[in-house]
Amino acid sequence: MKIFILPILILLPSVALSAPRGHGVGNGGDGYYYRSTKKVVLRDLLETGLAKVAIDSAGAKTTRFTAREYPLLASESERTKLAVKLTEINSALPGFGDVLARVMDQYAWVFVDVPLALVEHQDNVIGEVSGAELRQLANRLGLVIRVHGPSWNLMNAENRIALILHEVIEALLTPKPGHNSGLTQSTLKARELTSLLFMPDLLDRSSLILKTAFEGEMNLPWWQLEGFSKAQNPYFIEIETAQERQNRTAPGTNSERGALAKQLCAGQSSFEIRAHTRPYQISISKYESDFGPQLYSVLKEHDIEAIQENIDIKSPSCVLETSRALLKIYSQQ
Repeated sequence: MKIFILPILILLPSVALSAPRGHGVGNGGDGYYYRSTKKVVLRDLLETGLAKVAIDSAGAKTTRFTAREYPLLASESERTKLAVKLTEINSALPGFGDVLARVMDQYAWVFVDVPLALVEHQDNVIGEVSGAELRQLANRLGLVIRVHGPSWNLMNAENRIALILHEVIEALLTPKPGHNSGLTQSTLKARELTSLLFMPDLLDRSSLILKTAFEGEMNLPWWQLEGFSKAQNPYFIEIETAQERQNRTAPGTNSERGALAKQLCAGQSSFEIRAHTRPYQISISKYESDFGPQLYSVLKEHDIEAIQENIDIKSPSCVLETSRALLKIYSQQ
């Protein structure tokens, strides 16, 4: 083994010294740090000529995407751009943007200040990048997605959003036999699929072409996703009191749910909250990789069902019960 390690250390000193290459476990996206500009670019975008891709904040966006919380993104501008991208994805692959948003909620996203070990990537599309060093930007192991904070701070909004989508897409990939004895989720395939979603002419591409690219890599109920995305008010709740009946967007954040619960519990009569479930359930499954057990996201089909919660405003725990009911409904939509 040592006779193979020595040439790597000599030819790629900047890479070898940045993190222990090939010793990392887990799955995750990487990118390049440019020493001259002190900028970091996600590998997915760089190897497809999309390093300078831009998301128009003024683009069309669906209310349910603008109303929800997202991991890591602190600024309103970044969250708006992700909402635009998810809306665009839904236009090209109906329902898939909703799946990506839901899978984000399954994992704990954390920043780490120490370098992440490079996960061995045996399939390369581009050669050595002059003036740049390869860095592991994120790593998914179990239910935790670790993101290298110092590199994140050197990325623009589009690269940050692409990294988040890379992690979610890779988490959805169907594990396949790897180079050794275990199963693997291909980082190369995750890079390819992520970059497809950032092509400038995404909306002009045939949905069938994109579906073909994703369909063989993810076991998703594509036609049900498309049908559900076109259903009437699939992401709305109906609230009925003795005085009125109203439809509204299912609240996506804890603060929004708390505010609505207080408003309803301060009313004059008890109320009902109704909604419908998705045609699928997102859950966590496990496979045996070369580095040990690894978790990933899977979708299981089920029939669309009605959800109904009856709340008594006289109950001392009215606000708590309502908040829980709203969370239950939101998590099922």
